[in-house]
Amino acid sequence: MRHGSRRRALRWSAGAMVMFMAAGLQAVPPRDGDYLVVSRSAGTVFAVDPDTGIVRGVVSGRDLVAAPPSIIGGGPSIAGSFRTSLATGPDGTIYARFETSADFGIVAIDPMTGDRTLLAGTDSIRWAQAGDLMLIDGDTMLSTGDDFGLNANGDGRVLRYDTDLHMTTLISGAGVGIGPRLIRPRAMARLDETTLLVAEFTLNDLPTRTGAGLYRIDTTTGDRTLVSRLTSLPVEREVITGPCEASLETIDAGSGPVMNLQSRDMLVIDGVAYLGASSRLTASDFPAGIIGVEVMGAAAGQRTLVVGQAMADDGTGMTLLTVDPANGPMPLSAPMGLLETPQGDMAFTCLFGPDVIYAYDFATGELIEIADVGGQDLTPAPLELSGMTIWHAPSVCADIDGSGIVDFGDLNEVLDQWEQPCPDE
Repeated sequence: MRHGSRRRALRWSAGAMVMFMAAGLQAVPPRDGDYLVVSRSAGTVFAVDPDTGIVRGVVSGRDLVAAPPSIIGGGPSIAGSFRTSLATGPDGTIYARFETSADFGIVAIDPMTGDRTLLAGTDSIRWAQAGDLMLIDGDTMLSTGDDFGLNANGDGRVLRYDTDLHMTTLISGAGVGIGPRLIRPRAMARLDETTLLVAEFTLNDLPTRTGAGLYRIDTTTGDRTLVSRLTSLPVEREVITGPCEASLETIDAGSGPVMNLQSRDMLVIDGVAYLGASSRLTASDFPAGIIGVEVMGAAAGQRTLVVGQAMADDGTGMTLLTVDPANGPMPLSAPMGLLETPQGDMAFTCLFGPDVIYAYDFATGELIEIADVGGQDLTPAPLELSGMTIWHAPSVCADIDGSGIVDFGDLNEVLDQWEQPCPDE
């Protein structure tokens, strides 16, 4: 059931922020339920209180208030990352998949110190061209990637990374699995225990591989199936049917609004994949919106424009469609960081501004402002909000203090470690 929150971001004094963040210029650990957000321009991961809209503080990266700017935490910088995807582990560790003009990989971020550690092996070529990142259990992550920047015909792939063994395993693409060949996979979401949904960028100039699709991927076999075409251009792909067996085919599925530029992020709720999608009308006009794609049952593949702008599926990819929020027009730019809120809404940011965290209320069709980050006197401006996730404090499920039993002593150890106040404080 959809039930939107009715909150609005609270207004506050920027001076309070300066006093809170500038003291000692240390990492400000997030609190349970905080939104973790990435500033692309600053290379900063910071925490936002979703109930008040206030930026709680910088967890890692460039400080957003101090002058001259200081860097919180050591390790590789993620500033200028073309795409950053966040995930959090059960122990509170934050993982960031990033790709700058010089570096790429996955960094583990200590939320207590802000230190960033590059995970071994994730700077190899198979991790080039950063895509989505998700944690599927305590020590395993899934991500998408390809070497499109180096080889226009390179296979897209879905990778599994073991954080304990520091080992990368290919689970689909480049010889693993049958079905359409993936090209430039980026957005990814989990449908069930053994099924992923992966969306491609559009392809600009490849003569025999056009269009972009949303695919269902079986993580046990690597097999791929087209769920829905995402562009007006037909999806032309090499379809792999067996070892050394493939044929170039035009494949199609679904109908409804499309994009003509790229998909940026994806969220699955109740059998619908919600895609942040961008298009291009002119060299300076890039309309964007969120497209919902049915992925289950007889309606699988059908596309609907949920909010914002997309293109009509009329063969040209240049006829603009608009669905305004129920509370008034609000142009969107490059929706990123899609996540489901505890209230059942869909939260997201807009990469190219404004620096605001929104929530779309499914029940009312309204676009709710969770946090006006850009209105809190932070630098640099714009912050270019990209990746986003919800952070949860580590649960007490182990004998931390060595007493032989799991009890309140272990809870106190966790509270002391993470400096989280008790609810009545």
